[in-house]
Amino acid sequence: MRRRISELASKVRTRVRRDGIYVASRYYVGALVHGVHYLVYDRRWDEFDSCRTSGAVTPAASELIGEIGPLEKARYQAMARLPLIWSIKALDIIPSKFGFIDYGSGRGRLLLTAARFPFREVIGIEFSRVLHRQACDNIRNHPREHLACTEIASFHTNALEFDFPEGDWVAFFFNPFPEDVLYRVAQRIVDSARVSKGRIYVVFANSDRLPIFRKIPELKRIYPRGPHAMLLRALAPVPFDFFVVETEEAQPSYA
Repeated sequence: MRRRISELASKVRTRVRRDGIYVASRYYVGALVHGVHYLVYDRRWDEFDSCRTSGAVTPAASELIGEIGPLEKARYQAMARLPLIWSIKALDIIPSKFGFIDYGSGRGRLLLTAARFPFREVIGIEFSRVLHRQACDNIRNHPREHLACTEIASFHTNALEFDFPEGDWVAFFFNPFPEDVLYRVAQRIVDSARVSKGRIYVVFANSDRLPIFRKIPELKRIYPRGPHAMLLRALAPVPFDFFVVETEEAQPSYA
């Protein structure tokens, strides 16, 4: 026990020296909130996963496709389910008129969570071959009675080579890429909206990389209101920010 406490203290000191007190404190508060989400809600839903979706894992370089930066930035970290549910409800959309895309979809936890809404289809983009295969297993074996959308697919592909589909979409990001890749992926989404005239909302969890989105003028930040937006602000383990793609060709309406 004493050894574990010593190891934990060493990790805390290392993080504080590397990131500063503010960032380190926010990290540990988020980890605590994430743990509460697991105990209160996620633990029950984890029972339906064929492959474990909770926790974190750093994939091996040999299983990745596309641009590979430092492996610590490729680390998979599960997102709590309730914040995604709240964010979709906060958008106040009619899900059946939209598709849902999760960039960096890992083992498929949020794909199956989004599929509890009647989206037109749900798509995951994952560059780890192992995580993608685990997502496919989870999708294939998940009880269908829990799903309002059964058109669910995980794609093992490089996000920079993925052609954003036409139509109206909700695109979700949980800090999945290095800054330069995130910028180029976001620009591809904007370019797609310009061509297809689709209505695209972007939900971005973890605002450490928020300045990247601010460099793209067509991504207009929006501020959903209502009880679900309040729950996000109060109880999400990381900050959530919302954007709508606005181009001259696509001028979407939103709540």
